[in-house]
Amino acid sequence: MAKKKKKPSLPQAFSEVRYIKEKARTFPIDACLYTPGWEESGFCQILITRKQPSGKFMIGFFLVDPWCLGIKNAMYRVNMTEDDMDEFLHSIELQGDSNFQSCEYVFAHNMIFGALEYAEDLGFFPNSDFNVAKYILEEDNDDIELIEFEFGHNGKPHFFAGPYDDVRRVIRTLEKSVGSGNFHYTAPL
Repeated sequence: MAKKKKKPSLPQAFSEVRYIKEKARTFPIDACLYTPGWEESGFCQILITRKQPSGKFMIGFFLVDPWCLGIKNAMYRVNMTEDDMDEFLHSIELQGDSNFQSCEYVFAHNMIFGALEYAEDLGFFPNSDFNVAKYILEEDNDDIELIEFEFGHNGKPHFFAGPYDDVRRVIRTLEKSVGSGNFHYTAPL
């Protein structure tokens, strides 16, 4: 009986997710940007870029709701050129009044993880893309200086309903976690 020939192993396909999880924290942080005015609006957009060895960039984008829901959205990209990043920022700015400014990494880190913790205490969890995008951030540990932010609005959670929010689910969760009347709610017109 003839021996079976081993099939040659095929090169493994590039996995953006695996690349981010395994390599992101080894690349230097290049820029940290945020949208000021979150204290009044209840939203903060944060963009973290890391420079890959190829000279291209890896980005993590976080839509933060420090008043209630924590991380409303997260996105990640790899192998972006400077032109790609400019186009990405421009597309975000077209969706709202985004006026990105530079910030220290410690600000971005504390805003993201503080809002995440606040929201989790209320019963809200980020979308699944955060489970990948978080690897573009430094690990949340005692090496990162702690900045205290006041989460919520006027001492209470304040849910500002967006077009894709499940309003009934959010209200039920808030009633269960803090009780009826112990939160604010704003619905868009």
